[in-house]
Amino acid sequence: MEATRPTTAEPSPATISAVQKFLAEVDSKNRDAESSAFSEYAMQFLKIRLESDDFREMTDFTCDAGGAMENLIKNRYRDVLPYDFNRVKLRLSGSSASDYINASYINGCDGRVGYIATQGPLEHTVDAFWSMIAQCRVKTIIMLCELVEDGKTKCSKYWPSIKEKKSYGNIKVSLVEESKLNIHYTVRRMSLRQDNEKREVKQFHFHQWPDHSTPEEIGPLLDFLELVREHQPETNAEPLVVHCSAGCGRTGTFCALDYARCLFKTEKLAAGFSVYGLVYDLRKQRPAMVQTREQYVLLHQSIYMLFKRFLDVFGLSVEMPAAAAAASTTNDGSGEQTKDAAARNETTTEVTTAPPAASAKCDNASLRQNACNSNASPERNELANTIDKKGESAVDDDVESESQHEKVQSCCGTTVPMTDQIVNV
Repeated sequence: MEATRPTTAEPSPATISAVQKFLAEVDSKNRDAESSAFSEYAMQFLKIRLESDDFREMTDFTCDAGGAMENLIKNRYRDVLPYDFNRVKLRLSGSSASDYINASYINGCDGRVGYIATQGPLEHTVDAFWSMIAQCRVKTIIMLCELVEDGKTKCSKYWPSIKEKKSYGNIKVSLVEESKLNIHYTVRRMSLRQDNEKREVKQFHFHQWPDHSTPEEIGPLLDFLELVREHQPETNAEPLVVHCSAGCGRTGTFCALDYARCLFKTEKLAAGFSVYGLVYDLRKQRPAMVQTREQYVLLHQSIYMLFKRFLDVFGLSVEMPAAAAAASTTNDGSGEQTKDAAARNETTTEVTTAPPAASAKCDNASLRQNACNSNASPERNELANTIDKKGESAVDDDVESESQHEKVQSCCGTTVPMTDQIVNV
């Protein structure tokens, strides 16, 4: 079953031009060698990772609440902790630690809170999860993982079985309806009752996003996104709760894709739209959002297909007018960082490649060669030197592997004991 395509007024000429520019840059890059295209994306992602590492030294990006001894047991992974400045605080009676949940408020494209990015609930944090749902008046939950993947528990089952009623603290939840629309996703309609108030919550569960990987097909992911937004349009004030296992990799990729969709739908897509800038801003709100190179590649591919779909709906050409195409220029894709996303969106131009398969080889040697070509800018040469200094760890995924030692530096530089094994999410 395919979700209904968006039916809105035809976009403005400025929005159409911005989309055409994005598609033209993608198509242009597609003519390059596959290895070069993937290396360009790897370079961009590495730069994001290195800049994200700098957050550890900044006082604005502390994670003290998540690293507190009494809260360690509430974290699924020891190195994915919410920043203090935008963490969700539960309004619960009890000890001073009772307000903690591993969840972060994430801005939508209109500047309001558009998402709550959170980890898959642990068995002992399910009550807190439902308290957050009730407190934030959430209508929609997006689940991007399975309960068990590769024999490992990724998320505790936080909803009742069909026609079953369960109590989570002072909140009673019943599963009214469960519909597996196709092999890709399931929709669950739940009734939530707290005190004398009764509300409905829908969970949209995407099944085809493997751990350590990306969906085999982009189309079903875009259909899933449209199905979600048919239920809750981007104009609604309530945030979407989005989770995978750690609440950063798959979660960040979904939030970024929906954000790009919102820019188009609300006529806020500027000619300098930057996926790099979008991911950078997400990482300023929660660690490791869009966690792997493969997810960064997927995000570019998905936005490309999403924008092309929108033009197709209105019968619009995907090609830029000749004069506009001649005037269009590109840079290295990283963009110039500004104080807020809107400024970056207006001023940054990105080489937005539709790269080859994400399994392409991308090691330190190929990254450094790409950075130090004869036409490289001083900034790219400096990045190449950083690769040399940091070694192989500079291109590893953000979340530690299971073979790491029992104490690690968390996302905020706080050393905490291991509470769970770390895997790619």
